Amino acid sequence: MAPRPSWQGYLRLSLVTCPVAMLPAASEAEKVRFHTLDRATGNRVHACYVDAKTGKPVDDEDQVKGYEREDSKYVMQEDEELQAVALESARTIDIGAASDVASAFAAMHQNQRAARRRVSRGRGSRIVPAIVFHGDQDTTVHPHNDDHVIAQLREALNIDLQTTVQKGRVPGGRGYSRILHRDPGGQAIFEQWVIHGAGYAWSGGSPSGSYTDPQGPDATREMLRFFLDHPQL
Repeated sequence: MAPRPSWQGYLRLSLVTCPVAMLPAASEAEKVRFHTLDRATGNRVHACYVDAKTGKPVDDEDQVKGYEREDSKYVMQEDEELQAVALESARTIDIGAASDVASAFAAMHQNQRAARRRVSRGRGSRIVPAIVFHGDQDTTVHPHNDDHVIAQLREALNIDLQTTVQKGRVPGGRGYSRILHRDPGGQAIFEQWVIHGAGYAWSGGSPSGSYTDPQGPDATREMLRFFLDHPQL
């Protein structure tokens, strides 16, 4: 029998949402189990809410949870005691500067650097190229968040990068700025695409999809091209 998850929710990052689940590490035999007891007698209470030995009904206020130490011997636990050690339950996993839904939206809306860990590169560490797309009219995720992403990536490197900007426009569609961050050998390590006039949507996506902007450059094609140009990934 497959174990039942103790928590289920979603990990969401911009347009990508992944279902996640927390499964128990202990087997069924190792689980701690509690029984509902008659507070006055210490006897177990059946599902019909009567004392297992006296047969008398037990009121709700007289029911208490108990952990069975040995046969028919229990340690009573009040609800307050159990709540004090219970894990917090939520439907989202917090990342970075956000600790709840409100602070997550605040972090996305604001133009500010979130607190971050300093990343240092040791000798022999591998450079991880990155490509970023963002609409400059996005009202859900602040447009300057992609600037901060690139800044953090550049900060992690021990090499100087040269920046060049290429301007372009999709025929009959939106204009864009393609910012290239090149290493001393001339290879673009990071690409930053700013789609002018675009909001919170996948650039170049199908008009039949949700959160897509068919007037923007084809982000899927450009990402595929970028990753094929960096086979070390």
